Amino acid sequence: MDVDREDPSTAFLVPPASVDMADLSVIYGLGKGGFSAVMLVQRKTDSEFFALKVISKSMMREPKHRKRLQVERVILQKLEPSPFIARLTNAFQTDSELFFLMDYCAGGDLCYQCFRIFSKIDRFNDGQARFYVTQITLAIEHLHKHGYVHRDIKVREK
Repeated sequence: MDVDREDPSTAFLVPPASVDMADLSVIYGLGKGGFSAVMLVQRKTDSEFFALKVISKSMMREPKHRKRLQVERVILQKLEPSPFIARLTNAFQTDSELFFLMDYCAGGDLCYQCFRIFSKIDRFNDGQARFYVTQITLAIEHLHKHGYVHRDIKVREK
């Protein structure tokens, strides 16, 4: 699928949501990035946990940020399920924010795991390195299998 050629006026329309903030209880914050914050939430109807990505609409003013978010949502909506990629279960919005309701991965993200491990030791042992490289490779392989290429993979420096 060529996401760049989708009609930009309809590529990011949020369909009527079957869930909104009134249906969720915020447990605590999981992390914060340059464009969003992620919170652990619990659905009130069945007590299931999710990660809720909260994006300020003010970030959408710049076309490159808007496009990045549009592409992320389209891919997550259309991608077949994988145990290596968190699934987007719902998306909704308010006047000031966009919300992506996603699978909650209890182990945290790779940056958290690196911090946890590197605060105790200086580096991964061979088994740990193989484990994480395999997980990342399988996620990227799944994206490639479905016609998507991740172009922004970089190593963070200490």
